[in-house]
Amino acid sequence: AEVSDSDLRFIINKRAEEVGKLVSQGKLKEALLESLRSPPTAAKDQSIKDDNSKTVVSVLAAVKEADIKKTISDLPSDQLDNIMKFVYKGFESGDNSTVLLKWHEVLLEIAGLGIIIRALSDKKTT
Repeated sequence: AEVSDSDLRFIINKRAEEVGKLVSQGKLKEALLESLRSPPTAAKDQSIKDDNSKTVVSVLAAVKEADIKKTISDLPSDQLDNIMKFVYKGFESGDNSTVLLKWHEVLLEIAGLGIIIRALSDKKTT
């Protein structure tokens, strides 16, 4: 069954709220995993995907540079690919560029060059 944009909007707004709580509690890995869960790929309204991307990027920006590697070191490669997609999406806004560049560097170090190709060739998540 197809999920309507209004349902997706509700879901991502609730997720953003939950992610915000986790970030404020310092539970950044949990916040990251929650922000990445079930992206609204079926949304017809691009603003829903954009708002979801903002939630993910807000978590990335909250992680201290020194903690990036340990935050993602045990994540599966598909999760790392998704994070990289959101890093590129975040670059589009121009906000948080410095921290996003650090995420890019760490993801590249962990996952290798293929992560860039996979992130750029599959835009449906973001």
